[in-house]
Amino acid sequence: MKTLFVLCIVLLALVAGSAPAAEPDIADVPGEAAIINGDTAAAREMALGDARRHAIEQVLGAYVDSRVILQNELLSADSTFIQLAGAATIQNVYNESEDADGFYRLRALVKVYQNTLTQALDRLAASAIVRINETVLESSGKDVAASIVRAELAKNGFKVVDPTWLVGQDRSLASISAGNMSTARNLGTRYMADVIIVGEVEVTYRRDLGSADIPYIDPALLKGMVACEARADIRAVDPKTGKVITAYASGGRALVGIGPTKAAAADDALRKAGTEAAVYLVENLPKPGGETATIQLTVRGVPTFQIASDLSGVLSRLRGVEGVKMGSYNADATIFTVSYREGEEMLARELAGLTNPTLSVVTVDKGKISVRVEK
Repeated sequence: MKTLFVLCIVLLALVAGSAPAAEPDIADVPGEAAIINGDTAAAREMALGDARRHAIEQVLGAYVDSRVILQNELLSADSTFIQLAGAATIQNVYNESEDADGFYRLRALVKVYQNTLTQALDRLAASAIVRINETVLESSGKDVAASIVRAELAKNGFKVVDPTWLVGQDRSLASISAGNMSTARNLGTRYMADVIIVGEVEVTYRRDLGSADIPYIDPALLKGMVACEARADIRAVDPKTGKVITAYASGGRALVGIGPTKAAAADDALRKAGTEAAVYLVENLPKPGGETATIQLTVRGVPTFQIASDLSGVLSRLRGVEGVKMGSYNADATIFTVSYREGEEMLARELAGLTNPTLSVVTVDKGKISVRVEK
């Protein structure tokens, strides 16, 4: 995952299964460019490029929070916009003029293909939403553990969505925590998130503090100190599928924090929970910026060519997949060539999670995966 899942934007028209490709959006937009040294042909081409930029901005704005567009410099950085420009094609140009102020101006009808735009955005960056409910001594509102998780993700190459942008999204995030796939997809699209990290950390007061709880501290130093303990349950959800990528849970083990006051001890427990969760998540989430690998996927037991063709579409929508090519159809062994950013083990895990069709993983080797369609 480069992105990261960016970046993983999943546009609402992209759904799992064998749905037909979405129709392109048609944007009616202006374009302009300065005429330099009398070269109107070059100015016209630049004006068409400006129209493409406006069209992509218009379509993106209908799905994506404008602050996220600015954060990722999707339309202001030329190097980034070049990667998106392939999603927009000029359908018709009208009202062309060479104006007295030295500009070439036009209007254009531009087709913007959401599938292509999605794939381009997927390659740009990895973005994460983090919302962890921290309940401390029966009151909420803390942001200690979540801040540590956000900082660790940022240090490891993720673009983390500003938590202030998520104000008013509590109900949606709670719904995602409960496994609502549709809400995960919608929120992932709005904030271009490749992963949504949700969960809970609960801190309670611990009356008895013994040296066994803090074995590395001289018991004499614990005199007058109080203790709190934290328990955490945090999940990383793929907004494209709504499925859990990885999860951290302290289980029955308490993370003990100490301090001269209950508040200080609670913050210490939260820091420990946040640090432990952050390290676990970074180690188990797909890494941003991973190189694309070519993996040969052999699928056995595909009953018809149509199912094989549908499967090609399903594969192309998996997180981290940049391209799929199907070889000749054979019910015994149909071979797909998959361009994937995250390695064989991660792709095998994604394949095992499919339900339409259901696949069982047979073997995983370097550059090769073999699966079988379940009856």
